Amino acid sequence: WGLPSIAPECTRALATLHFFGLRAPRDFAVSDAVGARLAPRAPVPTLLVEGSATEACAGEELFEALAGLGFDPDASAGAAERADADAFCALVADALEPALLQAWWLDADNYEHIVRPAYTAMLPFPLSLYYPWQVQRRVAAFLVRRGIASAAAARARAARALESLAVRLGAAPYFGGSRPCSLDACAFAYLAAIDRAPLPRDDLRRALRAHPALVSYVERVLADHFGDGPSRARLERSPVPPPRPRGEGVAPAAEEDPAVAKRHRHKQRNRRFVGAAVGSFVFYVLANLVPVVLAALAGAADDDEDEDDDDDDDDVDDVDEA
Repeated sequence: WGLPSIAPECTRALATLHFFGLRAPRDFAVSDAVGARLAPRAPVPTLLVEGSATEACAGEELFEALAGLGFDPDASAGAAERADADAFCALVADALEPALLQAWWLDADNYEHIVRPAYTAMLPFPLSLYYPWQVQRRVAAFLVRRGIASAAAARARAARALESLAVRLGAAPYFGGSRPCSLDACAFAYLAAIDRAPLPRDDLRRALRAHPALVSYVERVLADHFGDGPSRARLERSPVPPPRPRGEGVAPAAEEDPAVAKRHRHKQRNRRFVGAAVGSFVFYVLANLVPVVLAALAGAADDDEDEDDDDDDDDVDDVDEA
């Protein structure tokens, strides 16, 4: 869909890193999520800093960890500006996220034609058969807990939030003014998901496009911070470029990218995990089903023998009477 990630929170983390000029795989490695980690509201993204005492963290702790490492978009902001950014990020989480979840997972047309096929393409068999349905149920339960009574109510809250964001942005290039701030990473993640997801029922996109400044803002962030080489390749869902052959001035140590190698190791581990899960399931079914079938067949055979014995007894009685 031309997004840095299908998960808005992953896009938020990537945007934060890109605002500081960091790019994958040069400065950090990106590992693809699989299984339960693909679900909305799952603990993704997760940050792991190699060679550091920092433990793997997700959610707001991830952004606090990035700030501790020196990647804080609000480092030069005052207390009032930080409070303003936090308030608008809370607005995004309270209004845009539930509306986006509702449009993606609970609208039948959007789910069947766009969302489920997109997630199915990223899931290995047999997770692809049932996992999107499980996610749909989790989203429905989450929205009930949040008090979202209907799709219309979710859209109305999102429309008011979009209007507030448009007023907050004004004519500035970024929410932080001349340079992006933490609100830019948060707002861009959800605005881009609303704008780029090709949903057949696109009420949210129409509400967004009622504010041309926000649409231009999404395009600006994509062009300024995701428009260079590796970033554009990721947006276009291009495969990882093959290593250049020897003899073209590439040092042998540079040919084997450790980030790519790590990504391959993660994929192999995920495949082994899924294979083990499928094997365990098949073994469980066979171990519990085969004895039942054999017992049923044995019982049927005993019944047939009993009927044959009864027939023989009847024949003997008939002979005695004769």
